[in-house]
Amino acid sequence: MNTIATTLTRSSTQPPDVVYAHLLGCDATRMFRPVGGLPGVAAVRLHAGSWGQVGDSRTITLTDGSTAREALTAVAAPRSFTYMVSAYTSVLRLLVTRGESTFSCSPTTHGGTDIRWTYAYTPRSGFVRPIVWLIRVFLWERYMKANFDRLLSDVS
Repeated sequence: MNTIATTLTRSSTQPPDVVYAHLLGCDATRMFRPVGGLPGVAAVRLHAGSWGQVGDSRTITLTDGSTAREALTAVAAPRSFTYMVSAYTSVLRLLVTRGESTFSCSPTTHGGTDIRWTYAYTPRSGFVRPIVWLIRVFLWERYMKANFDRLLSDVS
């Protein structure tokens, strides 16, 4: 089944290694807040005590009490990292099999960084695909924009 993806881009005056470290090591409970009815991150529990290498995983608890599992699937410091989101306990469990998020950092000619964030959902079936698309258009894009801006506000 094809994914339904949203991609946002932003720029920072900071170099890629600084931006990358900030993105990977951010305090998700401070940065990912509720937006437009979608919950924020309330707690993060690391499974092996670390987050930064392929295979590292964690459980996030959202402000609505639901949870999801995140696992790093690709790490190419300081250029990019990708994590898969699965085991949703929210209503998303009925609509999608997983999410995949990638942050990419590219150097600019002036020493800054262009940042690209892509989040893609894999719908459970063609039947629910239009519902997932509507969620993306009316809720998820707004959520990503607000939280991406908040995430980068500390690194400019």
